[in-house]
Amino acid sequence: MMHLMYKKKKRFNTFTICFLGLFLSLLSGVVTPAFGQVKNYTTVKKRIKNSFNFEKTKDKPGRQNIDESVYKVFSDRAENLVYLDPYSQKSGENQDFLTPYYVLGQKNDHLKIATAAPEILGKPKGMFSFIFGDNYSFKEGKSVKYVGWIHKNNVIHYAHSKLSRCNYKPLRYVIGVHDVKTLYNSAKFVEKDTVHLFNDPLFKEKSAKKLMLNQFVFLYKYSVDKKAALVSNLANLKLKDSTARTMGWIPEFLLKKIGQQQVYAVNNLDSLSFLGKTKKDKEHISKGEVGDAFIFDVSKHHKRSKQVTDSVWAAVPLNVWDHRDNKLINVDGEDVLIRKLKDIKRDNKKINFHYVFDCGKDLKKKQLLLMSSLQKIWILISSEEKYKGYEFTFSASSYGCGKFYALPKTKSFSLWIDYLQNIFLDVNNEVVSEVNTGGIAQCFEYAIRDIPAQSFMNNIIIVSGEKRFFTPPNIKEITQKLGETSSRIIFYQLESKVDDQHQDYILQSKDILSKVSTSHASFIRSFIVENDLIKNKNTFTNIPAVDNIYLYDAPDNSTYQGGITFPRINKVLSATSFDKTLDSVLSKTIHFNAVFTGSLEYHAKRLGFLRSKSGNKIKEMILNDSTYANNLGTLPRNYMFEKYYKNKKYTQKDNPNAVLGYLLSKEELELVIDGYKSLIPLYSKEVKRKDRKRLFRIYRKNSRLINKNLFVKILRRRNYMADLVYIKTGMPVNSAFLLKTKIKHIKRKGKTSHVDFASIMKELRKKITILEETLSNKKTKKYKDGSKKEYYFISNNQIL
Repeated sequence: MMHLMYKKKKRFNTFTICFLGLFLSLLSGVVTPAFGQVKNYTTVKKRIKNSFNFEKTKDKPGRQNIDESVYKVFSDRAENLVYLDPYSQKSGENQDFLTPYYVLGQKNDHLKIATAAPEILGKPKGMFSFIFGDNYSFKEGKSVKYVGWIHKNNVIHYAHSKLSRCNYKPLRYVIGVHDVKTLYNSAKFVEKDTVHLFNDPLFKEKSAKKLMLNQFVFLYKYSVDKKAALVSNLANLKLKDSTARTMGWIPEFLLKKIGQQQVYAVNNLDSLSFLGKTKKDKEHISKGEVGDAFIFDVSKHHKRSKQVTDSVWAAVPLNVWDHRDNKLINVDGEDVLIRKLKDIKRDNKKINFHYVFDCGKDLKKKQLLLMSSLQKIWILISSEEKYKGYEFTFSASSYGCGKFYALPKTKSFSLWIDYLQNIFLDVNNEVVSEVNTGGIAQCFEYAIRDIPAQSFMNNIIIVSGEKRFFTPPNIKEITQKLGETSSRIIFYQLESKVDDQHQDYILQSKDILSKVSTSHASFIRSFIVENDLIKNKNTFTNIPAVDNIYLYDAPDNSTYQGGITFPRINKVLSATSFDKTLDSVLSKTIHFNAVFTGSLEYHAKRLGFLRSKSGNKIKEMILNDSTYANNLGTLPRNYMFEKYYKNKKYTQKDNPNAVLGYLLSKEELELVIDGYKSLIPLYSKEVKRKDRKRLFRIYRKNSRLINKNLFVKILRRRNYMADLVYIKTGMPVNSAFLLKTKIKHIKRKGKTSHVDFASIMKELRKKITILEETLSNKKTKKYKDGSKKEYYFISNNQIL
């Protein structure tokens, strides 16, 4: 009996083995693609390991858990060579730049690939489909475009740029010179401030897209010989960003690592101090030689923010060229120092509205009718794009009633409006201690009292009256001052009548305008280098309206902006005429400034650059270079504002006025704020144990998710809250509480009382609110890189 059972079992086992063998043979046949095609049961490889595009360092890489994501790569060049076998014997169809592929196999340093598309992945059809999932299989083999075999060095292995091992966040690079040889040999790749991109690492084919000198970029890979670098303006290869992406190859010698976002603001320093070869040695560089508002921390970042005593390596952007003594020749054959252009542009970004009003009793009601128009000034300057980046101030003075109402310059628009309204409503809140003995001339003197004798600031003086001025001004002296301080005057007559007093207001206004415009034309002529901008006579143009509006026709027929608006006989001034006049004068002023400074910049770049000398530090480096020491005089004049990025050993202790902070793009700042808000709760009531337990569970979930996504157990219960904040946001941490409190201790009252815990969370939330306000405030001052992309400067005391 036992013998019969054994024979049956043996026959069954033999049958099973034969069946499985046949099954596996069949399966092997359908899974393995035939030459040049993909079968239904072909699967995509998993990445398994090396999931992140880390910067190569001396540190030994840690082990990671198995990465089961789909192995996807991208073509790293145009006309990329593909073969039909892994031994490069028979050529396939050349591939385009950045084409995505799924990896089907690996052999002999080659990858077997098929064109990638998310919609082609899924559960296959067929008899054996129950064995396959929908993550690594193709729905239909015939829908897949089989490509062939490509060498592993000819693909981008990661859909993200180089990352820091410290926080798994992108590293930032800048396009710029960082060795003497490049100063002399960059002509093939750089044209003025434009950097040519190439579609291949051998620089055979130029790309249609370009990057700029001093632009922040992200590095994806180096070529095998390390002579070329593949860079992009974006840190990820996402399909939705394809139109915004600029990507290509540049020579390695034009790429400089500048760390992550950590910088030191050096605007308010006269010079910078760096450590020399020994601790006792100090090297000093004048601020004039530093070509940027920031120096960049390139040292390894940690969860704790940098301390005053820490010494770090910093990339210092040095000016290649010294333009301080550069000159242009104006239309009269005299010198114009190019360094004055910077002051002119700075002054052009300032606008002051000075309201001069007749405070006579019979005019107060008429003045009150203009308050709605004055109120619109704020809507105008705060909503229109052309006023972005301007600094506005407001002031006022009066004539005509003996009293001298005077409001000094203020940045508060509401204070200005309330001040004027209270006077016109006869609200006795405004104390007047001074009398007006000089009439409108006293108002003009007050309007320019804190402005330099010669200025390019936009001082808009709005004069609102009706009759002949109280005391005729000392025309010659005051009009010269007004012209040389670039004061633009607009006269408004509130009501027009045929009597002499009303007609004299118009005549006096025109006379003042004529003399001020002549004075201003003489003043600005000294800075004009283009004959086309010179006007023999400043002429008016009439703007169609219900009232009479006469404005100087700048820049076509005038170098001055201003004018007069008055109603028709026996009519009162309409508010719409007031608005139209003010808007026109402001627009003409901004337009003329742009034309004027644009002309100076144009000539400075093309003519002034010829007289530039190499900066002292650049000269020193060239003279110390054995190859180029004798070629100082032949240094190519590529770009007027070229910078040389030099690493220096820096400590904040030696530069106490420098401000540690972080440069973040809008997208980066949004991610930081969202990361902070997800970890720092907003408590509206008293904190209880259940709240802290809930927060602990949130932290635990965050930690587990981060560990899962990074394929390594980087966060444990014994880690500190600062570790979680640092890994999630990439930002160092200041808070002593976050640095000293372990994640597992969050729920424990014994470590921190509920009251203290709530207070700390409240203070941290205040910081987050300030960051949100910074992001939403249109007036927040921003830094621009070489491509004009904007970045927010967040000082170290603003982070958690």
